[in-house]
Amino acid sequence: MQKPVALHTTEYYSKVYGGWLGKNIGGTLGMPFEGAMEPLDLSFYTQISDGPVPNDDLDLQLVWLHALEQYGARLTAKELGQEWLDHIYFAFDEYGYALANLRRGLKPPVAGWFNNPFTDCMGAPIRSEIWAMIAPGAPEVAVWYAYQDALVDHAGGEGVYGELFFTAIESAAFVEQDARTLITIGLSFIPEECLVSQAVRDLLVWFDEGKSWEEARACILQHYGNANFTHAPQNIAFTILGWLYGADFGDAIVKAVRCGYDTDCTGATLGAILGISGGKDALPERWVQPVGDRVAVSPAIRGFAAPRTLDELT
Repeated sequence: MQKPVALHTTEYYSKVYGGWLGKNIGGTLGMPFEGAMEPLDLSFYTQISDGPVPNDDLDLQLVWLHALEQYGARLTAKELGQEWLDHIYFAFDEYGYALANLRRGLKPPVAGWFNNPFTDCMGAPIRSEIWAMIAPGAPEVAVWYAYQDALVDHAGGEGVYGELFFTAIESAAFVEQDARTLITIGLSFIPEECLVSQAVRDLLVWFDEGKSWEEARACILQHYGNANFTHAPQNIAFTILGWLYGADFGDAIVKAVRCGYDTDCTGATLGAILGISGGKDALPERWVQPVGDRVAVSPAIRGFAAPRTLDELT
């Protein structure tokens, strides 16, 4: 158990806001390229209209915030499954299989694995931030909630380990800024033999050997590549690649997205990690100004009043 850490309310606000803002920035950067499997050439937003674009990376966490408001801190997978039934209407991939299972009357974790070919994918790792934000500096607490979450639609798969890994990093990032230390903390919460852990550990070796980011990307695909662009091990490694090789916030999220595959997820999660770690004022204005403060919500999220702005959400 870690020692309790005092976190001033203004610092906590800045880091929570920074996490959501970084999430919006990275998701907006990566969304136009989702599913592209070739190396990408970009350095800034290529599509931007009126603020951020809706993204399930954030949408689902709005539902979990609503669940916390309804059920309180003793929330479990059972209550999250009910919230899914009530408020989430995405019909694709693991979301669709979980929803169908829940409608059959199956409960988590069975609802998450039964007849579900997407348990190794990114639907759970992308919604890790909410648990870090309710347990800042306490990754062992945050990870417990993340596990309850991941069971709903990824039970038994690499998607569970991906969410635990990112949640531990993000919780610890409220009180620790060193990337290697945070990655080590994240790895300590998942089995060494899982593919997410192996991919990240191998990436650290390749980075230390002096491989370029392009070479590291090729190694990730050689050893952990999967024809499903949402497969978690490769995308989680791409996220960490951007962090390790990035010279600054913008360069980091751009490198993660340039790896291709589940680009909105890799950019959004890395943006969130960096936003929590540095706080909202550390995010460059050139990246902040185009997305602004608005929260964009997908039509598939229904049945409650979602926060309209990042300030309200924070």
